[in-house]
Amino acid sequence: MDAEELLKKIRTIDIQTKGWVDSVFSGAYHSRFKGQGVHFNEVRQYVIGDDVRRIDWAVSAKLNEPYIKEFEEERDLTAIIAVDMSQSQFYQSGAASKLDRALELAAILGFSAVSNGDQVGLALFTDTVESFIPPKQGKQHMYAILSRLVNHQAASNQTDIRQLCQTLMNAIRRKSIIFILSDFICDNYDTDFRRLAQKHDVIPVIIQDPIEQHIPSAGTVLLKDAETGEEVICDTNTPSFQSTIQSVLNSRRTRRDRMFQSVGVRPLNLSTTDELIQPLQQYFKSR
Repeated sequence: MDAEELLKKIRTIDIQTKGWVDSVFSGAYHSRFKGQGVHFNEVRQYVIGDDVRRIDWAVSAKLNEPYIKEFEEERDLTAIIAVDMSQSQFYQSGAASKLDRALELAAILGFSAVSNGDQVGLALFTDTVESFIPPKQGKQHMYAILSRLVNHQAASNQTDIRQLCQTLMNAIRRKSIIFILSDFICDNYDTDFRRLAQKHDVIPVIIQDPIEQHIPSAGTVLLKDAETGEEVICDTNTPSFQSTIQSVLNSRRTRRDRMFQSVGVRPLNLSTTDELIQPLQQYFKSR
């Protein structure tokens, strides 16, 4: 994609998502997430009515009169948008792929954050974190994020959420909101995800194609794993195939949801055929 095409696409995304940002996050985005608490600002002389629990006894003893600690609330947030760029994200049975939906959602979340004066960062991952943009404020920074996201060519076909979690644990010191946009078709990431969720406010956004939830009866077909390249011929009309594949899909979903529940994380489930506004509204209102 050349520079002119890239700029046109980014401007189109900006225009398309502006209305979504206003309707989904008008006042809601910031109110649904808390800042990082309070931090010390200064000491001042005690006046009648002040909370005695805030007296700084060391300063008071030194100056021979009571002084209290002043604190101020940290209102700015840091949001990290982590987008799965593995080969399975390009699958689509309809008008939009999983990656198309992830791009739209990343734009909504990013522009919502910068409109509130928050910092936004980006992590693009496959089986490693292939690209990382540290969090900053401002719309121009958001354009740089979209440029990287739209123009990124993945070096690997596969997914490793464990590696993502480990990298973010090392790269992000301040408590942040981390949106992970992926189909979560991955194993053995439970321990590292749990550690990440204990330190940060992690929101898994599970984006799936309808066929990944229910494979239709379409006769004998060649099924190919987009990430490993493994192929298998199956008769999708047989009851045994339908029973087996549904059991596998249900087991994977149940195991994943139980893990999220155990660490106090509630995922946002989206389909490539869904409109984004209503699910987002419902999710953030319920937080």
